[in-house]
This record gives sequence, structure tokens and C-alpha cells, in this order.
Amino acid sequence: MRNSLYLIISLFFLNSCAFHTGMMTSSASLTDGNFKVVQFASGEVTTRHFFGIGGLKKDAVVKEAKQDLLRKYPLKRGQVLANVTVDVKRTYFLMVITTKTTVSADIVQFGVFADENEFDAINDQNITMDKSSVANFNVKDSVFIYTHNLIKRAEIVGFPKNRVRVLFFISGDNLTADNVNLSHVFKMKSNPQNVQLYGYDVDERVQFIGEDKNLYDAVIFGINSYQAGLKYDIGENDSFKWKMIPLAKLRKL
Repeated sequence: MRNSLYLIISLFFLNSCAFHTGMMTSSASLTDGNFKVVQFASGEVTTRHFFGIGGLKKDAVVKEAKQDLLRKYPLKRGQVLANVTVDVKRTYFLMVITTKTTVSADIVQFGVFADENEFDAINDQNITMDKSSVANFNVKDSVFIYTHNLIKRAEIVGFPKNRVRVLFFISGDNLTADNVNLSHVFKMKSNPQNVQLYGYDVDERVQFIGEDKNLYDAVIFGINSYQAGLKYDIGENDSFKWKMIPLAKLRKL
């Protein structure tokens, strides 16, 4: 019995584990239209405790991580931090606790307007956040974003934490960025890989049954693993209705 107890205790101390927490806040009000997101920045600090001794207090660790961010990305005139995220990852191994604190934020420029020619230049300045492609989507892909029953055209700039970071225009020529769920991002260009992954392609003609039980002919304008954006009842001057339909409810023509 005693040997079993020693074995359990030994296994506990010889295994490591990790816990992650995070929070998000904002240090700037983005309610006006005279701003643009110009860069994504991050800073980090790592501390270690042995038997609970050592390291810094929580507020001091966050402060040092923020200072590291500002050293790497010094703010210019008219710039502020927005959408500030604090992520804390603790790893336990034997009696040593390692804590990695990361502060990340959007750098927002006020009072400066961007034009469409700056789109690519701003994208090049953004950190792509570990991955350059996820599930048939790549950094710098032009895509459709479906959110709040609206379709927005955007460009992918990274893949933070299983989400898609996109850059798109609002309020005229102003630029803004957002992290969206992968299910809200749609391929907008035809590609043979779309057929391999989804069974359908952009610009393909299909049919679907409407809520009125009638069968409609439609054309796919956007697609992902879950559903397709369809335009139908196409009339004069290219006027049309559009609808999001699950892939399982589509029929090939």
C-alpha cells in the first residue's frame, strides 16, 4: 500500500501540465470613423516560481509585458492601443511553476485616412500570428465575411487562436480589423480545391428549396465547410436576392 502511495506521488511530480487564461479589454474608444488599425502588436514576459518563491506579482507581470510590447512597437503621434488582450499560460513541472504572460493589442491611428492602395501595405505590416493557412484559407486571401445578416468583403491577415483575423473597410475608406469565427468566412474565388473540400465551387449553378417549398435556381458567390452564399432571382441590371444555405440542402444542376 505504501509503495503504491509513493508511486502515485512520484507520478504526480514527474508530470507537467499547463493552464491558460485570458481577458480582453480596450484602451481606446472606436466609435468614431476617423481611425484605422495599422498594426497588431504583442509583448511577453516569463517568470518562474520554485515552491511558490520567486517571480513577480500579477500586476507587475502584466506591466512588464506591456512595456515589452511598447519597446517593440513604440507608438507614434496619434496612435493608441485598442482591443488589448492579456493571456496567461502557467506550466507546472515538478515543483517549478512557469508563467508566460502575453499582452497583445491593435495599434490604432486616429485622424489619418487610408485609401484602397494602402490595403496591401498595411497587411504586410501585420503579424500573421503563427499560421499562414487554415482550412483552405490563406493569409492575404480576399474573402466574404457574413455577420449580423450582412456580407462584408475583407482580406485575411492572420489566424490567432483558431479564429480568422480580417481587415476590411468601414465608413468609407477607413480600415478596421476583427477576429471572426471560421464559419463566418467564405471563399469568394473559384478553385478546384473548393470542389474537393466542399463538393461545390464558387460561381457554380445549384438549386435549393425555399421556405415557400418552391425550387429555386441559384449561383454560389461564397462557400465554406458549413454553408454557401447563394444569389437567386437574378433580374435586370444584375439585381438579385441572396441567402445562406447549408451545403447539405443544395442540389447540383
